[in-house]
Amino acid sequence: MKVLFVDDDPDDSEIFSEILKDIDATIQTFTCSKQSQLTEFLTDFCPDYIFIDYRMPIVDGKETLTRLREHPCFAAMKIVMYSTSMSDWDQQACKRLGAYHCVQKVGDLSVMREQLSSIVKGETHYQRS
Repeated sequence: MKVLFVDDDPDDSEIFSEILKDIDATIQTFTCSKQSQLTEFLTDFCPDYIFIDYRMPIVDGKETLTRLREHPCFAAMKIVMYSTSMSDWDQQACKRLGAYHCVQKVGDLSVMREQLSSIVKGETHYQRS
């Protein structure tokens, strides 16, 4: 399984990567630090999941999700939004835009592990209408 993180904070990407590799050592993780590089990055690479930081500078996660969903090649891709602070309204907006799921970054790594495990195992996601 290949997972791409779109995040301007390398520490967050590293934490998520470590948790995923703890869940399944065969998971490969990659990082793209700028939304502006994402489409080019995806030209040669097709991950199983994309995790996008909701609160990215310049172009935020919601705009990134919107742009990816408008592109036919990425319309069905499993995109997970994550942030330390996402209101219910933010999460519902992401769901309407086609997010596979939203994850709240929490300090308790065991909770994060549980959330990520259920997502990558396909046990939890939004039903697309």
